[in-house]
Amino acid sequence: MTARLPKATPAIDAIVLAELRGPWRPHRDPRLKRDLIWENEVRGAPGFELVEETKFSYVVPMSPRDYAGFWRSTSYGSAYARALAEPEAYWTGLESHFAAAGAGDMIPVDLSPTLILTRKLNSNR
Repeated sequence: MTARLPKATPAIDAIVLAELRGPWRPHRDPRLKRDLIWENEVRGAPGFELVEETKFSYVVPMSPRDYAGFWRSTSYGSAYARALAEPEAYWTGLESHFAAAGAGDMIPVDLSPTLILTRKLNSNR
């Protein structure tokens, strides 16, 4: 089971996308840059058949501070911040951007994972 990047409101997603395409980009493993492509790769894997696919609804209300903390916990967010002279100022600024975009309200963060079960087909070897 795995999850795509979390989604929030369009305004907050725009802030995250700017970070992903900007300062975090050099710190992200290229394999993480695929969003839903992994699902197609699993469905089309040779020698396997799809048994079940289920998306679980999981939306978590987060404060702007908690949402900034989520991104701070990523390898690329933390790697970028470590390269800065004032990493705490960066995280405080990101939190402020989230608060302004969300009008200070709790941010509904969609962390819904997808479960894809496959079965290996019998081979005649």
